[in-house]
Amino acid sequence: MYARRMAADRLLPTEAVLLIGVELALGDWDFALRLAFQAIAGVSMATEIDLPNLLAEEPAWCTDDRFNVLVATGVAFALERRGLPAPPWTNRPSLSEDWIVWGDEHGPSEAWAARIRTRTPKRFADRRVFLTENDLS
Repeated sequence: MYARRMAADRLLPTEAVLLIGVELALGDWDFALRLAFQAIAGVSMATEIDLPNLLAEEPAWCTDDRFNVLVATGVAFALERRGLPAPPWTNRPSLSEDWIVWGDEHGPSEAWAARIRTRTPKRFADRRVFLTENDLS
């Protein structure tokens, strides 16, 4: 299936969100997370010449708003680290409940969750998405 390939070129956030929806429908939580992080990494590593193409369109958001907020906030975070402005579509509303980003939908132990919360960059914590900066590298 085309959603299973990891492209050598940059994964557009629009493509990532579409593929995340497909993977979630297939029940592959782990691969959906990989796609989200690949899209964020693509923005982090893109040249300034490539960035306009990566960011031109607002994604057609998937049905799981946790992933939408993760991708949008991750893109904004990556651009902020580079001293660049984020497009308006990255300003998604905060989640209604806290989400500890984890490799499966069951989440970490309480001890790990507490540790992750203390290491979450502010931009993510403000959107109620909790992960460590290491998750983004």
